[in-house]
Amino acid sequence: SEDLHNARAQTIEEMNKLIDQKKNAIDALTEKVKTYQDKIKEVKNQSFNLKNQLNLLSNEIDKNDLDIQITEEQIQKTNLEIRQITLTIDQKEKEIEILKKQLSEFLRVLYKNDQVSYLEVLVMNNSFSDFFDQYEYLQNIQNKIRMSLTDIKNTKLELDIQKNTFEDKRKRETSLKKQLDIEKGELLAVSSEKETLLKQSQMSEKKFQTYVLELKREEKEVENDIITIEKKIRAEL
Repeated sequence: SEDLHNARAQTIEEMNKLIDQKKNAIDALTEKVKTYQDKIKEVKNQSFNLKNQLNLLSNEIDKNDLDIQITEEQIQKTNLEIRQITLTIDQKEKEIEILKKQLSEFLRVLYKNDQVSYLEVLVMNNSFSDFFDQYEYLQNIQNKIRMSLTDIKNTKLELDIQKNTFEDKRKRETSLKKQLDIEKGELLAVSSEKETLLKQSQMSEKKFQTYVLELKREEKEVENDIITIEKKIRAEL
């Protein structure tokens, strides 16, 4: 099932694909909603009668049902985004730990070399070439330390951004769930209104059929009266 597939998605790339699928589903449903909005507008412009009112309510029910589907898709999409951000946060935290270990190693090497003066290095090396190689090596270590510190700083900033985004998505998920409850309430209200109207229409139909039967009965009575009168007239002749 889709939920099972979502549960198995472990990489940020897979999450991106699932999020795109949800976005496409939401776009498709939104197009359908526009169609029903046009239908509702068209019916509202027609003359007010029982049939049109029932048609209007049917379109509103279908639209509300689609609104609910969209909100449910948005909740699932937001949930995937939250899981994606959680993976990114985990990734960034691991990157920081690796960078810290690298920095620690660079500092250890630098500290070890700092214990030896440049004069001692010069004496220990057989040539100026070896000395300069050693000097360049230390400069390189210092550069790597600076780069590591910058990388740690930038990664921590990215981590903070992801954590803030995570909170925003959590709030959106809560908001969407409240919206879903409202939309379900609206659907229930419109469905109830349609059911009431249908009962009224059935009652109106019964009243109409009763009226037709009454008219037929009265018509039959008049016919019988005419026949009786005609018989009396013929008898008098």
